[in-house]
Amino acid sequence: MMLAGRLRQSGLRPGQTVAIALPNGIEFLVSFLAATRARLVAAPMNETFKVEEFRFLLENSEARVVITTSGTSPIRDAASASNLPIWTASRT
Repeated sequence: MMLAGRLRQSGLRPGQTVAIALPNGIEFLVSFLAATRARLVAAPMNETFKVEEFRFLLENSEARVVITTSGTSPIRDAASASNLPIWTASRT
């Protein structure tokens, strides 16, 4: 199944925000386009931000889910502190 379909089936409603913290590359492009295809608001975030900056952005954007890379990172810490679902981007 394609990512746009998975986003829609996850319970997200049109107009809700998906935070995307990925390096420039195919995973970022696919995530961004899938979010917009699912009629969601794609909120690209600089993956070099600190936890406090991510918390601020996640709260103000009213993000409902975060798409990022695997492993530990400030965005994962901020998303966990806000009880947001974290989706891991990969080519598989």
